[in-house]
Amino acid sequence: MCAPKAPSATNTAAAQTSSNIGTALSQAYLNQPNQNTPWGSVSSSVTGNNAVTGPDGKTYNIPQFTQNTTLSPGQQQLFDTTQKTQQGIANIANGQLDKLGAQLGQSVYNPQYQQFGGAPKLQTGVGSGGAIQKQIANAGQIQTSLGGQDTWGRVQDVENALFQRYNPQLEQDRQRMEQQLANQGVRVGSTAWNTAMDAQNRNVNDARLGITINAGQEQNRLQQLDLNSGNFANSAQAQQYGQNANNAQFANSAQAQQYGQNLSSAQFANGANQQMFQNGMAVTQGNNGLQDSQLANDVVRRNQLLNEQSSLMSGGQVAPPQFGNTPQTSVGGTDVAGLINGQYQQQLASNNNMWGGIGQAAGAALPFVLSDRRAKKDIKKLGSMAKGVGIYSYTYKGDDKPQIGVMAQEAEKVVPSAVRTRPDGYKEVNYPRLTMALGAK
Repeated sequence: MCAPKAPSATNTAAAQTSSNIGTALSQAYLNQPNQNTPWGSVSSSVTGNNAVTGPDGKTYNIPQFTQNTTLSPGQQQLFDTTQKTQQGIANIANGQLDKLGAQLGQSVYNPQYQQFGGAPKLQTGVGSGGAIQKQIANAGQIQTSLGGQDTWGRVQDVENALFQRYNPQLEQDRQRMEQQLANQGVRVGSTAWNTAMDAQNRNVNDARLGITINAGQEQNRLQQLDLNSGNFANSAQAQQYGQNANNAQFANSAQAQQYGQNLSSAQFANGANQQMFQNGMAVTQGNNGLQDSQLANDVVRRNQLLNEQSSLMSGGQVAPPQFGNTPQTSVGGTDVAGLINGQYQQQLASNNNMWGGIGQAAGAALPFVLSDRRAKKDIKKLGSMAKGVGIYSYTYKGDDKPQIGVMAQEAEKVVPSAVRTRPDGYKEVNYPRLTMALGAK
């Protein structure tokens, strides 16, 4: 009847860590095969261990793998030759740097040549078009609760007022019934007495249930008013947020349009600069005779040096041998923590099913149920709730139908608000209030 004990988090973590390390080691060894190809070989070996302390206090030796590649004699010779060639090309390229630097230091333009005038200045920047708006103005807080008034307190006031009105009449009806039974010679505690009093108690319970229902309807009405108020406030907040978002989008669209216009202007100016330069070259070549040839030679020599340097820096390279990809084997780890937690959840669900049945039976009954030990027989203890309140099977005196519940005398010691005494001295229990206060052990 008791809830299962939750598994130890430390022990579970330790078991899962041990399983994970074992799985990882298995995968590591499976994914380290050796390769032999016409170009050479690749071999793997364990060259050391790293000691790791797990949460269980144990020391695990994690192997450290090293992969070595050995080329075949022909590939090794080709590799050495390639390295030597590349080093020679690099040396030549370095030797050309001084000549290239001297040539680049000279301007293509020479005073003896006709000048290229009138070309607009190159544009190297584009205006931002304005700041991008990254935030939306605050539209106010969203209302996440219903009202600030004590709805339950107001409902309680209504319920108490109704009880104060009906209780004197109910008490008079009970006294009148007891007097009538006494006049008829019906003895207290007899079957006739109990039958008449049970009918009277049902009438009392019906009247009180009606009062509770009326109070609940009043509570629903007050909550609906609070809900309508909250919905209106949140609708206004959403509308304001939408307006703020539209304003931000408009500002960013204007910024993007301005940036596009700036970019188009810069591109137009640079295009005009390039065209003017080409026109100047054409005019010089058409009007200057020998000067055209000198200018062309300077330009050709300048470009030739740049091309030679680029070729030397990116000289042909022999591709290294290619080895096949190693197939990777994946070993699924055992979910030790999941297995332990699953077993615990099954045990917990079984325990909760029993308490759910008791709570359902109590919820289907009237708020207060006769549960006095003196009114029961054939009492057998089945289990217990928190704080020692027992769960019993029994039958009521005068009724052979089996029942399950608590004893009012025990419940009253732990949760007095869940127990009340009837005018005839017998005690009743409010099961929903009791189970909410205690829960399952």
